[in-house]
Amino acid sequence: MPLINDPGDKLVKCVRDNFLDVICISGPCAALNALVCSGFSCSKFVFYGFIAKNKKDRREILENIKRNRYPSILYESPKRILKLLDDLKEICGGQREINLSRELTKKFEQHYGPNIEEVLKNFSDKDPKGEFTLIVKGYESKESSSLALDIIKKDLLELMKAGLSHSSAASYLAKKHNIAKNKIYNLTKV
Repeated sequence: MPLINDPGDKLVKCVRDNFLDVICISGPCAALNALVCSGFSCSKFVFYGFIAKNKKDRREILENIKRNRYPSILYESPKRILKLLDDLKEICGGQREINLSRELTKKFEQHYGPNIEEVLKNFSDKDPKGEFTLIVKGYESKESSSLALDIIKKDLLELMKAGLSHSSAASYLAKKHNIAKNKIYNLTKV
């Protein structure tokens, strides 16, 4: 998709200032393709593009990503991706879930995950190549996550008691809460 993290908006503004229409023909957009492929919630997200190299500004952005409840989308070059992953590991912890996509919509497309530590291990014996799009899963506190699952479990049992099948009740709650169906389905087995 043109103009995403690209200065072409100046051209569009100039065209519109001259009272001409601009019509966008959709095409691949690395940010959205990577988000969809991540399996993380797609209803809300934050797009950062290429983040600052300046230490202070960079730290501030990474701290925001650490606390953000929604997935964060970043672009990075092969020369700087390991530094970004190291910085994220320091700030967010190695277990923070991520999806790193490489060469999206191209012949050698690849996806790495499930967390920062595992992705760094993947590159321990090879140099990163290609264009990278990184999705950092939104922050979930353990307390609120387990409390929410307790509430969902109660809802699941009530729906089943009301006559819905286990599978139907889990499907309904999965859509409602944007959680994987099998995670909800298995709540009654815990």
